[in-house]
This record gives sequence, C-alpha cells and structure tokens, in this order.
Amino acid sequence: MKRSLVIASLLSTSVAMAQDMYLQSNAEMTIAPNAIVTSGTNLYNEGRVDVNSEGSFVALGNITNLGFFINNGSLELFKNWVNAGTFNTTEGELIFSGSEFQQFANTYLPISKLTISKLGNVQLSADSIKITDELNFEEGVLSVSDGSRLIVESSAEINHASGSESYFDGAIVSRGTGYRIFPVGDGGYYGTFSFLEMQGTGRSTELEVSMIHEPATGAPGEDLVGVSDQNRWKVQLNQGAVDHAIMQIDFTAEDLEQFNNENNIRRKYDSPVIAVADSIQGVYHSLGIESIFDTDSITFGIISSSESIAMQESGQSKYFGVGLAPTIDPKGEIYFPNVFAPGASDERNQSYRVFGELIANSPFQIKIYNRFSILVYEADTFEEANQIGWNGINKAGKEEETGVFYVFVQYAYQYEPEIIREYSGSILLKR
Repeated sequence: MKRSLVIASLLSTSVAMAQDMYLQSNAEMTIAPNAIVTSGTNLYNEGRVDVNSEGSFVALGNITNLGFFINNGSLELFKNWVNAGTFNTTEGELIFSGSEFQQFANTYLPISKLTISKLGNVQLSADSIKITDELNFEEGVLSVSDGSRLIVESSAEINHASGSESYFDGAIVSRGTGYRIFPVGDGGYYGTFSFLEMQGTGRSTELEVSMIHEPATGAPGEDLVGVSDQNRWKVQLNQGAVDHAIMQIDFTAEDLEQFNNENNIRRKYDSPVIAVADSIQGVYHSLGIESIFDTDSITFGIISSSESIAMQESGQSKYFGVGLAPTIDPKGEIYFPNVFAPGASDERNQSYRVFGELIANSPFQIKIYNRFSILVYEADTFEEANQIGWNGINKAGKEEETGVFYVFVQYAYQYEPEIIREYSGSILLKR
C-alpha cells in the first residue's frame, strides 16, 4: 500500500517566499518506493531530489531545478518546469496533468515514459527529446519548441487512448518497424496515422510523420473520384528502408462529398479509401480499403488500406489523404454504418441506411431494437433500407433519444438469392 505525504510549504532560507518550497544545496529529499509526495507549492531545488522506483512526486506548483533531480519513479507536473541543473528521467515516468499551458525546459531530455493527460497544451524544449519506452496520449496537445525534435526510439511504443482528441502538434520521428501509431495534428486539426504492419531494415529505419492542414489541391488518378484538399499526412524516410507497409488513417473534419476534383467515373456507390501521392499536389492513387469503421462515410472514420507501399530512398516522402473511390467489386458487397445523426447537416446522414451492390431486394429483412429490446424499425426490402432507412423515430411515432441500438439483417446477393446471410451489430444514434 502506498504511503502519502502532502507538503504545504517548506521554508529553509529567506530567499524563498513563504508559500514556496526550497531545498538548499546541501539538502536531499528521497521519495521511497510506494511513497507518494504531493507538493502544493512552487519548488526551488538547489540540492538533490531522488524519486525512487515505484515512488511518486506530484508537483502542483512550478519547479525550478538548479541542483540534481533524479526521477526513477513517477513525476506528475501540474505547472511549469525550468531546469538549469541536472535532470534524469531515463528510468521514470513524466506525467503532465495541468489545466493550463505548461512548459518544460531542459537541455537534454531522454524520457522513459511520457504521458499527456491534461486540459490544454504542453511544450517541451530541449536540444534532444527521446522517448525510450512509452509515449501515451490521453488528453491534451503536445508540442516541442523550434529546433527540437521528438524522437521515439525503436524500443518505445506510442499509445493513443480510444476516442481521445490528444495529439502531437508537429512531426514525430520514429525509429524501427512493426506496428507504429502517430497521433499528429496541425494548428488544431488532427488525425491519427498508423502503420498496422511495416517491414524494412528494423531499428535502422527512421520515419518522420506529420499532418498538414492547408488547401492544397491534388489530382485524383484514374482509380479515384476525388481526394481531400484539406488534410494530408506526410511520411518522410530519413534512413533505412520500408519494404512493405499497410496503413490506417483515423480521419476527422472531412467532407468527402464536396471534393471539387471529381473524375467522370460511372459508378453507383463510392467508398472512402486511403490515397497516396509523391507530392502534396501530385496525382493520388487509391490504396484500396481493407476495412472502415466508426464512420459516417462522409466526414469521419477509421480506414485501413488493402494495398501496401514501399520506401527505399533516404529523403523520400509520400503524402497520404482520404480519397473517394468507386466500388467495383463484381461479387457485390454490403456495408452497415454504425452511427447516424437525424440532425446532421447532410440529409444523407440523417437516417440509418444499409448500402451495398448486387444485393437482392427480396428476400431481405432489417430490424432495429432499442436498449429495452423494443422494436423501433423494420423493413422487408433492400430498396427501403437503402433509400429511406430509419430516421430515429420509433414505431409509436416518437423520437428515440441518443444511445446505442441493435440491428439485425438478413440479406442475399442477386446472383444467389437462395443463400440467406445474416448480420448483427450495434449503431449509435446521435441527437
């Protein structure tokens, strides 16, 4: 069981104000394993602070370190840090939890674990910032000062809390291959770019990933209807090689139906895909779609590619965006959204509809139930489910509230109507 100590103030000389905590040059403070020390004041350290493994120091005020500060446990900061002494957190975790803008200044900054769990922004300033174990984005925005680079070593993981709007404002330099995730943004716009799998030259592979939010029209290739002219992800190979990579993009704030660079492709349905080009205003080509979920198919979603890319030359860059491609699977396909909003500005998002190609109009049946297992909608033709769908009003004529509903579908393809297929899942209604 952890022991907890709260320090309101510690006055050792007349140099510090009464509300501040001051450690003289010959003073030491050691936080033992399983102990928690919370300081409610500013800390001026000219002595030595040791946070042992599994110990915790929570600083609610500013820290000015002029002596030695060794963190092998957990250091949680709610305000700013200024360092003119020696700071070492190569074995510990550094947590930012404040509600205001926070700055952390240090000359050399290798960090074992860094966690961003705050309201607002935090800026790191150092000649070199390296993450050796974990970089955790829970809440808040992380950035670095001009001239600094955030480097995630091959032994480190980047974690992003599900549904979080936390991100890094700038370019993340990542070393190594395998699964790599990059929650990146640009001036308030953000989106997560991931390599679901990446093969190359191992630890010697170094990539720099950033998001660019600016009007930059690219040309859709012959396999695309259009491509986003707002949000792009830049991936630059600094060293090593990428032989094979499958990507995933978590996109937001798009409007796929307002692309003004459409090709005249004959099609019945469109699908969001990951698109790639060699320059931001170059010709983009589809990397296909392996899966898409948490999406309204128009403005947000998480999409993964079915085709891979390779990068072999140092300095080479590729630009990724959300494209729109015609669905051309000759075997037919069906798609079930998992969210809709009756109050959406686009009327096509105002009802829950089933989309597909080569789906038999009959036999077909769809039933939607609320959390009380009450039937709120049903249809027995694909045409009705596809063209009209459920608008959020139940069979009694009343609006259902925001919440999770459950859908059950039986359907068949036109070329084999005798084979009945089934689907069940959940959908979110947003008011």
